[in-house]
Amino acid sequence: SPFELAPRKTQSLSALRRRAITRRDLARYLRQLATLLSANVGVLETLATLEQSAAHPLLAERTAAVKRDLRSGRRFSTAIESHLPELPPY
Repeated sequence: SPFELAPRKTQSLSALRRRAITRRDLARYLRQLATLLSANVGVLETLATLEQSAAHPLLAERTAAVKRDLRSGRRFSTAIESHLPELPPY
């Protein structure tokens, strides 16, 4: 046969962490955030879901940090600004 199947090379977790967060990663993350919040899912539950499903490990880590900040009493906007500096300020 002219085609050959070969195992796909996967990146290690540490290699994924080193990869920069792309605009596509951020767009997907924000779309999921908006969808869950518009469905009346609580903020902490939304962040827990995003932390588990984030395609980029660095986004998962930052989501966990935002969640910790909220639990300690920080405002959502302050936590987002602190841990997701790629987003424009509002």
